[in-house]
Amino acid sequence: MEKLTLCGEAQAIKSYKAGSPFDNYHHASAQIGNLWRFMVTAVQSEHSFTLLDQVVTEGSGGGPYTHTQDEGLYVVSGQCTFNAGGKDRKIATAGTFVNFPRLIQHSFTVDVLNTQLLNFYLPAGFEQLLTGIAHRADRSGPPPPDVPLAPTWLIEKLAEDYGQTAILGIPFKDLADANNMKTQPTPGATLFPYALKPSKPSHTDIRAACIHCWPRKNRQVVSTA
Repeated sequence: MEKLTLCGEAQAIKSYKAGSPFDNYHHASAQIGNLWRFMVTAVQSEHSFTLLDQVVTEGSGGGPYTHTQDEGLYVVSGQCTFNAGGKDRKIATAGTFVNFPRLIQHSFTVDVLNTQLLNFYLPAGFEQLLTGIAHRADRSGPPPPDVPLAPTWLIEKLAEDYGQTAILGIPFKDLADANNMKTQPTPGATLFPYALKPSKPSHTDIRAACIHCWPRKNRQVVSTA
C-alpha cells in the first residue's frame, strides 16, 4: 500500500494500490457529467504534466475557453465533436488523438453516452481546478444530473489561478450547447490544433504527436524501442 500527497484543493492524503484497475486510482472527482480519474498529477510528475482518464455522459462538454497549458485528448471509446481555433464541428471517434496548443480557443460536446477519454496537460496544475470545483466520486461512471454545481465565484477564482480564460459563458458551470461552441483563430499563433487518427497506430505515430505538441524548448527525442 502506497501513499501519495496531493496539494491545493485535492484531498491531502489518499492511499491506493499501485498497478490497480481504474476504480482504485488514488483520486477521482465528478461534476457536470464528468468522472475524472487522476492517473498522474503535478506531485508525481514534478509539475511537468497531468494525465487523467475520464468518462463523460452524452451531452456534456465545455467551452469555448483557453488555458495556459498544452492539452491533448485521446478518444478511447465513444465520440466527441471538437471545435478549436476557428475550425469547428470536427468529429472524433475511438482512436482519434486531438491536440490543443496553449492559448488556443477550444470547446467540445460529447455525442455518445459514457465516452471515455485520456486527457493530458503540459505543464501540470490544471487538475487542481478540476478537483477544486468537483465532488469526490462515489461511482465508476459519470455522476447523476442532480450533483450540485460549484459556486460561480469559486470557478472563476480557480480559473484565474490555473490559467483558464472563458470566451463564452462559464466553463464547468454552463452546460454544453451546440449554439455557443464556436471558436475563433488566435492572432499570431504559430502552433495550431489538429486531429490524428492513423489507420494502424504505431509507436512512431504516438512519438510524433507528442513531440509536436510539446513546447519547443522541452522537446526531446525519446526512444520507442
